[in-house]
Amino acid sequence: LGPNHVSSFDEGSMRLLRSSAVKNESNLNSAATSNTNPIIEGNLYSKIFLSYHCNASRGSLYLDTSPDKAKGQQRMHAKRIGHLYPCLTRDVRVMIHSLGGIKILLPLFAQVSQPVKPASIQEAVDYNLSPTHFIQVFKLMVDMITNNTSNQEELLRCGGFPCIAYCLQRTSPKLFTKKLLKTFQRVIENIRVPALGEEFLIHILLDMRLWIYTSFETQKALLQAIIFQDLVCQKAVFFRTEVGIQQFLDILRLYYWYKPEPHSLAAVPVLHKVTNELLGERPNHEQTKELRSILYDITEMLFIGVDN
Repeated sequence: LGPNHVSSFDEGSMRLLRSSAVKNESNLNSAATSNTNPIIEGNLYSKIFLSYHCNASRGSLYLDTSPDKAKGQQRMHAKRIGHLYPCLTRDVRVMIHSLGGIKILLPLFAQVSQPVKPASIQEAVDYNLSPTHFIQVFKLMVDMITNNTSNQEELLRCGGFPCIAYCLQRTSPKLFTKKLLKTFQRVIENIRVPALGEEFLIHILLDMRLWIYTSFETQKALLQAIIFQDLVCQKAVFFRTEVGIQQFLDILRLYYWYKPEPHSLAAVPVLHKVTNELLGERPNHEQTKELRSILYDITEMLFIGVDN
């Protein structure tokens, strides 16, 4: 059950626990025990020897809430001594450390494009993907790092965003939508560790391998967000020293070309490996022209200087 097994039960069970504690308090000096409603059922319940919980206390005394003792056995209530204080941990962002830390969420990004296992062998595998599920996974990550510097530092130590980017390069471009960009905006707003924010920009927002096969509307919203969300202005030094003008020129040359050359990337559309469904293709000529215009604006901002 673990040391905090009682906290896993619902409110009705907690009421039974408090009811049991009240009855136990009235019989502190009595060898006879009262008949209380069990909190949990099954053979495991009868094996509990001692059980204490912060909610089952009276002053400095913590009551033994273990199952009814055999005849002649007294309950062993515990007295608080020294600097011992009850602590109720209710925030999953704190409790996640007991499960292995923020890095336990990383395997979820490797599975976002996997089909759901059919209920029976007679059912066909459904390869239709839900962008909503992908957004929910990212929102979970955002919730875990919001107002929690320790989780952000751990995500930085374990190379979280580079690992996520590696997984996302193997997912369907259809999962990248304008709604996902709004979630990414929350990531930027809630990151308090500068190095982690820089990793997010380099490996997620500026890695065009993730975006070149997405819809034109999504790519346009991404590039406009870099300008209109003032990312270039807020992180002018970072964009100049760590990103640089050359990276944007490389993006123009490698991804947003008009005619393919030997070094050009994203020349072949992406097809589903099983169904051969078209998952994504690069923008057409007119769309490429508009996206290149936005990239030129970003390059000009870096060249002229946004800090003047």
